[in-house]
Amino acid sequence: MDKLTPPASRGNSSSQESTLTPEKTVNIPIPATEEKKVLTDHKQEQGLEELQNLLDLDQEAIMTKCRLLIEKLNTASVLVFPSTCDEKQQLEVYQRLSRYYIQALELSSFREKLEDAQRNKQLDALYVYENIFLQRVKQDPEWYFHPEQCKLAGLDDYQRLVLRDDPMYGDWDEYRLTYHTYQGDLEYVKFREEISAKIKWIEDEAALFGDQRMRNELVALFQSLKIALQFRDIPGRSVMSGFREHINNLRFDFKDRKDLVGLYLELWKRVAKNKVNFGEALRQLYKEDIFPSRRALIKFALDSCPDTSLVKYNYDTYVDGIDEKLPEDEAHPLIMEAVKKMFKKRKNYLDYTRKKLEIAARIGLIPTTA
Repeated sequence: MDKLTPPASRGNSSSQESTLTPEKTVNIPIPATEEKKVLTDHKQEQGLEELQNLLDLDQEAIMTKCRLLIEKLNTASVLVFPSTCDEKQQLEVYQRLSRYYIQALELSSFREKLEDAQRNKQLDALYVYENIFLQRVKQDPEWYFHPEQCKLAGLDDYQRLVLRDDPMYGDWDEYRLTYHTYQGDLEYVKFREEISAKIKWIEDEAALFGDQRMRNELVALFQSLKIALQFRDIPGRSVMSGFREHINNLRFDFKDRKDLVGLYLELWKRVAKNKVNFGEALRQLYKEDIFPSRRALIKFALDSCPDTSLVKYNYDTYVDGIDEKLPEDEAHPLIMEAVKKMFKKRKNYLDYTRKKLEIAARIGLIPTTA
């Protein structure tokens, strides 16, 4: 890299310097924003150099580096066979958790249930269990304290909170039995956000599906492990499963949604803005072959019936309402969101965690050990 020459010395020859009277050096401060940009650029250069050095390694060398970091991850976990609460502990758990149900009822319109709960919240554990806990399990559309987890000693109240089983969750049973602490879930979300923001190079079709995809994935894993070491409340197994979910999400976006944004954007431009018949717009796209990966989809729609095809249904349902007067750069993000609705992705533990943290904050849940 070329060295920066101080402004005072530029343009002066050696003969001139010998005849000039020495002057007091004036340090011209670099504006804070410019200094920050220089530091950012330098860090980016270092990051690119480090990435290239990793990509130049063979798979075995990268795996060795990953193993060294994996050994440093948090290995703490909940006991496989935790003890159950005794009668006194169980009573305390039911009475304490009933307050969160009451708090939730205060945020809803179930005034009659609230009044009944307030009148009986100091009654015995059996009443609370039968009339509040079990009813909540059956009726609440979002969350409840799982009865089995309420019997386990050593769990805190946050760990007893579960979300309603949703078919869109990839593995609901696994998520509810993860038993992250409140702090662990906060850190897990931060970890997932950081690897998404800092490891952008892997978000590329060639990196995810090319001949070197296994090596690329190992390099991304190594970078993720370095980030994970900042967070000491995430179990190592969650770091590994979180990284796998992240990679699977990226592959889903490329494989299942590849070119669909462009396809529906082109249809919108032709149908909404240029007033071309939908079937004719499809024929134009097929002839021009702008999206080779979706050529078979377009041909199937043309061969069956354009106006009753899945492409037409998705267009009418999710795209047709986008204002034709919008410029293309403003319509593009709207069509991206439309495609996400057309081809929904299974929810993973990151989605589960974010929702659980939101509910915990809403009902004022402070983790308390039984």
